[in-house]
Amino acid sequence: MSADPLRGAVGPPFGVRLVREGGAERVIVTGEVDLVTGPMLDEQVHGASAEHVVLDLTGVTFIDSVGVRVVCDAFELLGDRLAVVASDCCMFLFELAGLRDRLPLLER
Repeated sequence: MSADPLRGAVGPPFGVRLVREGGAERVIVTGEVDLVTGPMLDEQVHGASAEHVVLDLTGVTFIDSVGVRVVCDAFELLGDRLAVVASDCCMFLFELAGLRDRLPLLER
């Protein structure tokens, strides 16, 4: 029996925090990004003001279309200032949505 790539095992509760690293900022996200938590992530992304912003989704265990919309909005807002590091479930959904080659994705 294979695991569902969209829904991870019971993982950490949702969390998002902004960490300054030199001249850059890292928005670190854990848990599930969905209808309930997406607005909280969006708020943190809009609060990022550094020249370089890394959206770290490596701790995300589930993401739905609301989460994908937040990532797309972040790219629209920040443009070349944004880089995204994604978990396997995020990469799977970005691939399904045809976004893998459009988003500024970094290797983990």
